[in-house]
Amino acid sequence: MYAGEEEEGKREEEEEEEEGMEEMNDIDELMGDVEKNQDQKVSQKAPKYNIEKDNTKTPSSLQSKSKKPKRWRKILLISAWVLANLAIFVSAFFVILYSMEWGGSISNAWLISFLLSFTSSAFFIDPLKVSMLHVSSLRII
Repeated sequence: MYAGEEEEGKREEEEEEEEGMEEMNDIDELMGDVEKNQDQKVSQKAPKYNIEKDNTKTPSSLQSKSKKPKRWRKILLISAWVLANLAIFVSAFFVILYSMEWGGSISNAWLISFLLSFTSSAFFIDPLKVSMLHVSSLRII
């Protein structure tokens, strides 16, 4: 009697496993259908320009406008670098002139004072200001 019950239990387990496998196959089929639909949507939305070749098709309105902004960007970038470097060198020149006028001991004291104030501002005061501003903005929101 116990052997019959064990066989029935095994059969029920096998049937449950088969049902689970069928459900997994159904899910796999559905996922495959979803992926196919997504691939079709992507291929429909993709531009029809050939990117791999050098002779890509672009509208004529974009071709004529694309050359001028690149030229202006290059000019503005170079002029910005020139102005930044000019400001650095001019300020360094005047600092050297003043330090020559003050003498060695005063120049060293001034340089140490400048470096200490800069590092304390950069590493302590400014991060503290940023975090305080962040906390105050959270209270407003």
